[in-house]
Amino acid sequence: LFLPVSICFFVMHDAFDYVPVVEKLPIQIESIATYGSTLLVGTRKGHLILYEVLDSEDFHSKSKVALKKTNKNFSTKPIVQLSVVEELNVILSLSDNIVSVHDLDTFGLRFRLHKTQGAIVFKADLKIHRPLGAPVPKYRLRLAVSVRRRIELFEWRDNSFQDLNLDLNLPDGAKAIAWCSNSLGVGFRKEYCIIKTQTGKLIELFPTGKNQDPLVSGLPEEKLALGKDEMTVIVNADGKPTQKHATMWSEPPLVMEYYHPYLIAILPSLVEIRSIEPKVLVQTIQLPHPKYLALGRSVFVASSNAIWRLVAKPLSLQIEQFMSSSQFELSLRLAEMIDDDDEKKFECLYDIQFKFALHLFTKHRFEESLRIFARLDTGPIEVIGLFPALLPKSHTKQYDYRVPVLAGAELEKGYLALIEYLMEKRNLQKKSTGNDSDVDLASYQRDLSEIIDTTLLKCYVEVKESLVGPLLKHPDNNCHLQESERTLIKAEKWSDLVLLYSSKREHAKALKLLIEKAHQKSGSLSGHTRTVEYLQNLGPDYLDLIFEYSKWILKAHQFDGLKIFTVRNEDPRSEVGPLPVEKVVKFLKEVNKEIAIKYLEHVIHEWRYKTPDLHNELILLYLFEIQENRFVEDYREQLMSFLENSESYKAATLIRRFPPDFRHERALLSEN
Repeated sequence: LFLPVSICFFVMHDAFDYVPVVEKLPIQIESIATYGSTLLVGTRKGHLILYEVLDSEDFHSKSKVALKKTNKNFSTKPIVQLSVVEELNVILSLSDNIVSVHDLDTFGLRFRLHKTQGAIVFKADLKIHRPLGAPVPKYRLRLAVSVRRRIELFEWRDNSFQDLNLDLNLPDGAKAIAWCSNSLGVGFRKEYCIIKTQTGKLIELFPTGKNQDPLVSGLPEEKLALGKDEMTVIVNADGKPTQKHATMWSEPPLVMEYYHPYLIAILPSLVEIRSIEPKVLVQTIQLPHPKYLALGRSVFVASSNAIWRLVAKPLSLQIEQFMSSSQFELSLRLAEMIDDDDEKKFECLYDIQFKFALHLFTKHRFEESLRIFARLDTGPIEVIGLFPALLPKSHTKQYDYRVPVLAGAELEKGYLALIEYLMEKRNLQKKSTGNDSDVDLASYQRDLSEIIDTTLLKCYVEVKESLVGPLLKHPDNNCHLQESERTLIKAEKWSDLVLLYSSKREHAKALKLLIEKAHQKSGSLSGHTRTVEYLQNLGPDYLDLIFEYSKWILKAHQFDGLKIFTVRNEDPRSEVGPLPVEKVVKFLKEVNKEIAIKYLEHVIHEWRYKTPDLHNELILLYLFEIQENRFVEDYREQLMSFLENSESYKAATLIRRFPPDFRHERALLSEN
């Protein structure tokens, strides 16, 4: 198993005050355990001593200690392991290689677990469950005992341990065990494994290290901490590492336990306190020859003849210390432990997370930073303001915190993270818009939507040019006209500027730009094609603009100019209606009567218009062109054909307009 080593941050705060409990005892300590304000001490001679340890007004002075009880007949052999289950009023002990159960009040022996004869180590696991409406909680106590080359499993029922008859055979004697859901983490002399208690399946993990006894400690969320030389590896109930890097100690630990949110380890000459995530060296405490560790309301450390108490400093003080060194993740873990009312706890958590997000931003960890801002529901304006030149001047402000100067590749990286953040906010904004009758709120929502879309546009221009067009084409884009206009002009995004004008119905601006760029030799808007397409999509509401800006095309490119009026938008979703034919004819006649003829021919022959006035108009235009001697033969043939085939013109109105020398035409008109 490859275990990459992480770099540990050295913070060195005082998470704990430590003071002596008892010193220079005339006995040799072999084990300790604690519950409430009580400390139990097991000795080499088999004595059990009970101390009551009370808080002192001055943490730097010796604790108030009272010797409450001594039982010199607890065992005839050294008490090498102690565990208290206060909820069930029992003491579990390992002495003379057998596990015994004693009464917590009297120290009297209740029974020995004879099946554990030859025991090496045990581990109890208490689960507390309070059913809804039940007056008292229910307890489930399981016990795993390493006995020679097997593990015996028991469960507490009816004031006794019942053998589960699930003997788990092992390749070697287990020297360390810990529960992890329905699995056991087991440390042998040379390696670790996971054992599934329900099936007996054994999963081999990795060696214990050089000349080191195994260390196994249970963690929250069904995890285990396993020692390997100077490293501690965190695994799940299946033995899979849950972190990329191991936690590093100054020396290989002798004892290790978890005391939320810290790992506490006893090293040969000191106690070391670290956090698992982030990996921070929190505190070191120099003590002479520490060997034993007991966790409860307080932490107790013991050597062979002395005991010290570690009392956690107030959470507020610990948080303040960690915040001062930018250890925000650890501060959050501590803040979650606060017992204050929900509002105070929420304010504390919010403040830490907000400062953490800012810290990540200053370190250019933009994605992580903006994810926290999104989770905190921080206003988009405040987040956008962290970036240079994105907010309009009306919304810029001086922040109470330092905003980093961004440029180059780091700024582009920030823009990409901001785009993701703003898209999430935009989607939420669209869902909430229009559902509130509050006028002021509705106005604020519109302004916010405008800022979000305009900022997205600015970011797209810098790092995702291909998305500028789709944003501007979207029917519900709320880009601010002037801000967006300045951005696109500066970036020379002329095609996108046309889209912006179109989306804001600034058609005159769009058409002026199209004409300006059409006469350039190169560029996306060079030539007249884009102007033709733009005019085709305007519709009757903008007839004056169509007439004004189509003239130059009609004069320079008659065929394409005619398409402005003859190509219809067939998209059923389009809101563009047909242009009024009569007005178009009048306009085209003023520009060029030949184009008017082509247009009327299209209207009558392609669109099948039967309007008599239009048919009359076409006949008179033919007559005009013939009289002007323009393509006389062609128009004469077209006129004769039209008079013969059309059934919609008004002959009586037309005949007097034809001179006597148009005998054939007059004859056809007379017949009708």
